[in-house]
Amino acid sequence: MDLPAASVEESAIGRLLIQHLGLALVQDVTLRDLRIVEEQHRGSRGVVAEPRLSDTARIVDLSHPIRAGLVTYPGFLVPVITPHRTREDSRAKYAPGTELAMDVITMIGNTGTYLDAPFHRYADGRDLAGLDLAGPVGLRAEVFHLQDAATRGIRAETHADRDVRGAAVLLHTGWAATSAPPRTRPMPRSSPARQPRR
Repeated sequence: MDLPAASVEESAIGRLLIQHLGLALVQDVTLRDLRIVEEQHRGSRGVVAEPRLSDTARIVDLSHPIRAGLVTYPGFLVPVITPHRTREDSRAKYAPGTELAMDVITMIGNTGTYLDAPFHRYADGRDLAGLDLAGPVGLRAEVFHLQDAATRGIRAETHADRDVRGAAVLLHTGWAATSAPPRTRPMPRSSPARQPRR
């Protein structure tokens, strides 16, 4: 793990270690036999590094496939997919050998994996049509591992030890394992955090 300077207090090193490992539910850190070794800077989460191009950069698609009956959150309407034009119907309407299928999909906007626009929380915020969708691509990622949260809800303090400005933030709650039909597990909720209204 990289340090921002040669002389850093042990408590600050503990906070940097938590950031470096991507942990969110840690209350106390005890360091034993701490040794600081001087070597070439490699970069660590939470420590500002010189920007550099990486030929190993990649885009990770976190979306869940949307299907009829997918439960995003208990009580939300599930997607309903019905045929508008079937392949059989299209054969009678188009040139020989031409067929197509068209479906009608009815679902709420927060189905599956989604991007919240400021309008979701603020009446005067931009909606999805007003967002530059290239904006979330190529950002550094801050992952909060919250699968072991003892209580329902994710408090704003969970994020307090990290600077998430300009980052893509992923709250890994483990809820993805429940995207199958059962509705019995409660989904962790984020507590309202102040977001900029852009």
